[in-house]
Amino acid sequence: MDIGAKIKTFLKEAELYRGQGLLNESKESYQKAAKLIKSIEKLKNKEKLLAGIAAKLKGLQGEIEKVEAAPDNPEIGAESQALIKKLFSYAKTDDADAVALEEAITLTKFGQYAKAIEDFKALLSKESVRLAAAKNIIRCHIAGEKIEDGVAQFQEWLDSGILSKDQLKKLGMFFQNIIDKKGLDVKVPKMATAAVQEEEAELELELEEAEVEPAEEEPQEEEEILDINSVGISFEAGPMKGEVIELDVSFQTGNVISVLLNARDKDLIDNLNPGDQLNDMQFYSPIAIFQGTGVVNAKTGIKVGPRKGDFSVDIKVSSS
Repeated sequence: MDIGAKIKTFLKEAELYRGQGLLNESKESYQKAAKLIKSIEKLKNKEKLLAGIAAKLKGLQGEIEKVEAAPDNPEIGAESQALIKKLFSYAKTDDADAVALEEAITLTKFGQYAKAIEDFKALLSKESVRLAAAKNIIRCHIAGEKIEDGVAQFQEWLDSGILSKDQLKKLGMFFQNIIDKKGLDVKVPKMATAAVQEEEAELELELEEAEVEPAEEEPQEEEEILDINSVGISFEAGPMKGEVIELDVSFQTGNVISVLLNARDKDLIDNLNPGDQLNDMQFYSPIAIFQGTGVVNAKTGIKVGPRKGDFSVDIKVSSS
């Protein structure tokens, strides 16, 4: 590629990045173009080109400063949030609570963590989706890079009694596993010793009573879908053929997982598109590792919030 073509490529990249909200990447491309232009001694309209780029950089710097001065997690309007839930939620059920849960998860894919947390908290009073809502509140704090807020929330649940002891144990293990995987020196609060002893005593009493008289059968809760904390994807074609990429799972609805792709991982973004079949995947949960396949369901660009410019990709998975 000759130097003129390189300059044009950098300028096109800069405009493309700016249009996607990737302001720092846009600035970098403009600066590369300016550097190449300065290196050519006898270039027609050299000063005019440099002045044009300088004007672009000045406007871009103003945009960057506005973004940096904005709140960490700006929210879009209520009407837009409602439209997102209506257009991008695909719950195939008549269960109003399950639909509300999926609609809240849909908001997370657009970076609307504050509103999603509000909606998830409203579902904590619903037994059928309580644990799933609590897990997704934790996931929102993690996706928004607010681990300490997640820890504080877990402590609040320990104190409030809104979650059962069994749910708290499952949620604590789920949360701690994610923290450990990120290599963070953070510990999830645990139930008080007295509460643990009380639970053990209750279990012993149940066992004793069961020996004397068979307990009546009670309706069993539907078996939970195994939590998937991360996945390994092997690419069979394209520029990433032969590579294996491990990605953290940000959200999960049944057998559909969502992963967040950093805006800088352009090859990865280009290689995960709706309809793509992923034939060789590894799934990592707190209690097991298993293989399977997946299909990319959707790819969504995040327009606001701390993950602005990144992409959320939904993958429907099945174990082998």
